[in-house]
Amino acid sequence: MKLNLIYCKNILNQIGINNELLYHIPEDMKYFKKITSQEYVKGQKNIVIMGYNTWKSIPDKYKPLPNRINIIITKNHFSEMKYEDENIKVFDDFDFCYKILKEGMNNGKMLGEKFVIGGSKLYNYVFDNYLSYINKIYETYISHSLN
Repeated sequence: MKLNLIYCKNILNQIGINNELLYHIPEDMKYFKKITSQEYVKGQKNIVIMGYNTWKSIPDKYKPLPNRINIIITKNHFSEMKYEDENIKVFDDFDFCYKILKEGMNNGKMLGEKFVIGGSKLYNYVFDNYLSYINKIYETYISHSLN
């Protein structure tokens, strides 16, 4: 099963600060929505995979991200994440999440594209442990530093 990564980073390779995005660029937000929402497999929603802090950073009015299955990976907050439905799934381990998604695909379910959308711990984990499974990286590069 292939994974896609999507993020915006600056010249210092930073993607966020204090659990917030570094930059709020309307064009980039539209690009993110387009890439993660468009239908790649007919009749199948894409899947966005994120850590707990990324989930918490999304304004409530946008939760869950519409027209996508939202997966939250959290060990420390797993027990408080009790609200699952067809568009929200919670796992306490990325490896188990990957296994379940792969099994779903093998059974003809969850066939949409898989996007890792943050945060840094999750990106680093995927780079360290799933590098050969990365299909595409959608990177917005900002030639700017907050320093």
